Amino acid sequence: MNTFLNWMERQERIGNNPLRKVVRVDIRGQQKRRRAFTDEEFNRLLAVAGERKIVYQAAAFTGLRVGELQQLIWGDMKLDDPRPHILVRAATAKNRREAIVPLHPQLLAELKVAKPTNVADTQPVFSHLSNADRQIRRDLDAAGIQRIDTMGRKLDFHCLRYTFATKLARSGISMRLAQELMRHSDPRLTANIYTDTSCLPTFEAVSGLEWQSGAPVAIEGGKEPYSHSQLDSQKADFRGQNQAQMVANGTDGEFLLNPPHDGDCAVLAGPGAIENWRRGRDSNPRYLSAHLISSQARSTTLPPLRFAASSEGEGPQT
Repeated sequence: MNTFLNWMERQERIGNNPLRKVVRVDIRGQQKRRRAFTDEEFNRLLAVAGERKIVYQAAAFTGLRVGELQQLIWGDMKLDDPRPHILVRAATAKNRREAIVPLHPQLLAELKVAKPTNVADTQPVFSHLSNADRQIRRDLDAAGIQRIDTMGRKLDFHCLRYTFATKLARSGISMRLAQELMRHSDPRLTANIYTDTSCLPTFEAVSGLEWQSGAPVAIEGGKEPYSHSQLDSQKADFRGQNQAQMVANGTDGEFLLNPPHDGDCAVLAGPGAIENWRRGRDSNPRYLSAHLISSQARSTTLPPLRFAASSEGEGPQT
């Protein structure tokens, strides 16, 4: 109503929109949510669909919207192309952009069987698709499928598009490719709205993880097994060449790199090497083997690592 009255105002048919200051009702979380068909439900739907079976298959394996399906003509069906596809014309697409929709091999076979002999390219493909939501409600009732599940999610014709997105996710298709096939401008729409996570193999994913029992790891040749140097160097009890602890050297805000534990390895950077580098005497700090943390860095466990300028004003201030 607000949109209509704003239009009336722009057309100078009314002076002012009387609903301009009316606060909208927040219905987020109260709308009827959609879900994808399970494989078992989809098979039951196809079993009672009759001539609409090909329509449901096309929707579930291409992701085409009902309006796009209704406007398909046989000239859009590139069934004999080396790479069979449906050409979605810009005039019929929701986003007004032409698109190429690949055809599943089995859907291609079904469409070739359904195509009438000597049919004109301008003839509609799905001429019997008039009121899609009413038709699918009847077929859902005939198949004994509940339109509203226990979570309050509904099934309608547009849910076949949800089914397509969910099939892509279950097949391991990357999100970028799924977004392209769904013709979404935002991948979050593909992932968060159209992919039904209740149909994803979540239990199988957890069951397939490699189990770890905490058994001791055999050390070959007295050496520790391979470890991640970046992560292990952050551990307080890690004893290896990559470790370099920071301790205050007595000046305000200045930190030096301590030698590692005795017996582990040679000193990586002693106070003398750092002092020379700090005062600019050594432009190639070959002994300094550590990341310098910016003074803007923040840490919950360590203060920023920085080197204060010397009293003579020499050396870098980092």
